Formats: sequence, structure tokens, C-alpha cells
Amino acid sequence: AWFEAASVEKQLMLDNATGFLVISLKKCCRGPPLVPTFVVGAGAPTEYRWDPPDSGETFALCTYLHRFLSLHGIEPGMICSSLDGRPVVPFQAVVRKAAWPKLWH
Repeated sequence: AWFEAASVEKQLMLDNATGFLVISLKKCCRGPPLVPTFVVGAGAPTEYRWDPPDSGETFALCTYLHRFLSLHGIEPGMICSSLDGRPVVPFQAVVRKAAWPKLWH
């Protein structure tokens, strides 16, 4: 029994290290999310404001997260718009399970 428990725990650790998460954006009935931009000349170096996206721009969660992470000095390459060569829908993005906690700490 202890061997089976250890095997299950090892498999969970492996899944967390090698698996992927599909992130979804929901409840956007009033339009796409606001876009963060740095405030020029602000007192605090990390102050930014939230603006509506350009009206001609098509929303994609992957692009939105790339822009957001870049503003915070985080490498945005961890966020993908496809999984196993198949594109996800525009309101979804893909990230490795192991990278997800690193993005928010």
C-alpha cells in the first residue's frame, strides 16, 4: 500500500512538472479586459493606468498576457496560444504547470 501511495505521489509530481494549464477568460459581456500602460511622469516607478484596448485590435488572451507580463519585466514566452500544435480559442492561453506559480510570485 505504501508503494502505491508513493507511486501516485510521484506521478502527481511528474504531471505538475510536465503538464500544461489552459487558462480561460470568462464573463467579458461588456467587452475585452482593460489594457495596462505605464503612466509617464508618475511619482511611483511602477504606476500604470488601465485603458480600453484599441477598437481595431482583435482580442487574444495570449497576446494580452504577453503584454501584461512584459510590463512587469517577466519573460512572456512561457505563455502560448497553442497546445500540441493546435491553436486554442482567443479567450484561452496555455502555460506549463511548473511555470504558473513562478509567474505570480
